[in-house]
Amino acid sequence: MSTTPNVPAKAPTTQAEKVKALESFLGARSKDIEKLLSKANGFTPEKFIRTVVFAAQKNADLLSCTRQSLFLAALDAAILGLPVGTSQSLAHLVPFRNKDTKQLEASFLVDFKGLIALMLETGEVAKVELESVFERDDFEAIVGSPRPMHRIFHKGPRGAALGYYAVVTFKDGGTKWLYMGRDEVEQVRKNYASEESPAWRKSYDEQSKKTVFKRLEKTMRRTGPAHERLAKAIEADNHAEAGLPHEPSMDVIDATGEVIEQPPAKQLEQGLPPEPVPKTAERAKTEVAARASAIA
Repeated sequence: MSTTPNVPAKAPTTQAEKVKALESFLGARSKDIEKLLSKANGFTPEKFIRTVVFAAQKNADLLSCTRQSLFLAALDAAILGLPVGTSQSLAHLVPFRNKDTKQLEASFLVDFKGLIALMLETGEVAKVELESVFERDDFEAIVGSPRPMHRIFHKGPRGAALGYYAVVTFKDGGTKWLYMGRDEVEQVRKNYASEESPAWRKSYDEQSKKTVFKRLEKTMRRTGPAHERLAKAIEADNHAEAGLPHEPSMDVIDATGEVIEQPPAKQLEQGLPPEPVPKTAERAKTEVAARASAIA
């Protein structure tokens, strides 16, 4: 009696095969996705999967990222209220080469519109303005004034960008603002952003506005869940800009309901591969639910 040998499944190679594999990977986690996103703007597992696949199709490099990193980056973004892969995305999935594992992994960058949306959700802020100042603009920033005076030059090219500013108007009418010259912003980029960062190469002015926003946000009183979400989003964005691995806020759930924990620091330092740590499905669900409650 002949038997059929166990032949390892062929790794997907074409884009269509990678998309199908990604959909299957995410679909196997639909119950966990539903539980974790129960408080994230009513996101259903179907919508979450659809947006992640759409984002990956727009950037083929994401399909070559480890599926776990892609899943966790998109999930954390959604939990923070920053869905990816929509017509009005507030965050963007980005691929990067992990220097330790040499694998292509996914992280997420927060769009400046996403930072504004999270700050407005605090309930304390009425308006956030992020602007660029160009050579031919009429601009004056006086310390102690309610806001900078800025008249945009409309009669032709405005020249090169000289700096950037952010103004936060609170619901009680008060304001807080910050201006940074281009040289200050450039120094921040050199110190904290990866030289390979595509965001700075493609959208220098937008990244500069985000830099000013982040520095202004540090000076503000930050208490409550909405401020915590904003702080977490900024931390994740800083990691992505620096080319560092995304730090998931939960363990990876595999399709069987078991958890594959992140390898300990010592294991990474020694260059050893991560080892799966099996747990019962019930314990896994309890722990993941607890983590989700702490984040939401």
